[in-house]
Amino acid sequence: KNWMMYFLKLEKIFRETWAIALRDIKKESLIQQIIFIFIFLALILLIGNSIDQFFGITYSNMNYTSFLSAGIIVYLIAIASLNVGLDLILDSKGFIKTLLVAPISRISIFLGKILSLIITSSRTFLIIAFLLMIYLNSINLNSILLLLFTCISTILIFVSLGFLIAALIKETKTAQMIINYGSIILFLFSGVFFPIQGFSKIFQYMLFLNPLFYLIEAMRFSFSGNSTIPISIILLIIFILLIIIPFFSVFLFDKMMRK
Repeated sequence: KNWMMYFLKLEKIFRETWAIALRDIKKESLIQQIIFIFIFLALILLIGNSIDQFFGITYSNMNYTSFLSAGIIVYLIAIASLNVGLDLILDSKGFIKTLLVAPISRISIFLGKILSLIITSSRTFLIIAFLLMIYLNSINLNSILLLLFTCISTILIFVSLGFLIAALIKETKTAQMIINYGSIILFLFSGVFFPIQGFSKIFQYMLFLNPLFYLIEAMRFSFSGNSTIPISIILLIIFILLIIIPFFSVFLFDKMMRK
């Protein structure tokens, strides 16, 4: 009986999760995503190859095209994930509000938002990453697995941070300002454009406090097999972030939903 009860609960969570994810997926335009893929690839290859040709910049046996593309892909996934929190605030009097009176679990909302991002990202950034791997001749089973792990980890961590913002801040303008300024800070202190060895020690320590830095380094390792710090340390830190940040975000989001 207990086994059957747990099975029914899980089945209910799966159904609720898919219903919420499907609602968000239907908002996405496939044509816009295809256009974005072509424009993104064209810009990355144009900028990366131009710098490779004229300046010959290399980083840990990695050309600038792979260096730049890995950073931009992770950054864009992170920003899209952060905006889920803002979407919750904007929708707090609409669809999300109706969930308060519906027999639906809070974990289903959390998982549904994550699932929708994973699916939409797989149609855009994962496709871009795979095409870049083919172009850079760096595609193999290990790199693909690390790529998938990095993308999903980025979504989980930054959706969780978005949920934290949604739980702590009720005003849309304030939350939007925090996400916008936070995005700039994440961008500046993540080493997207330049290797960290060229910066001062203080700036490097600030980079090490940024979770985006480790996700970008993991993506670069999947592209080239090289990173600033050992990949074992990068993966350990990502695993720690995956445990801590989602736990607190779900806890605070659940408290917000109950008010």
